[in-house]
Amino acid sequence: MGDEQANDVVVYVDLGEPQLDQQVVYYAESEQTYIRHRVVDETPQGYVTQGDALPRTDAEYWGEYVTQENYVGTVVLRL
Repeated sequence: MGDEQANDVVVYVDLGEPQLDQQVVYYAESEQTYIRHRVVDETPQGYVTQGDALPRTDAEYWGEYVTQENYVGTVVLRL
C-alpha cells in the first residue's frame, strides 16, 4: 500500500464476511468518509481495521468498527 497514489482506482466487491488481512472499504461515520484499511482483528463490536502505515487501529483513533451497516466491500483490485 505504500506506493499508492491519490488518483489510484480501487475496485471492491462485497464477498460476504471479510477475512483477517483483507483490505476492506467501509463508511466511517465519525469521519464522514469512506476508508480502505486492512482487517486486523474481529471482536463482538465488529471487525477492527488499521491502515498499513498507521500505528493504531481505527477503533483506537475514532472508535470505528466495520459492521454490516457500514461495510461496503472487500478490495480485490487496485490500479
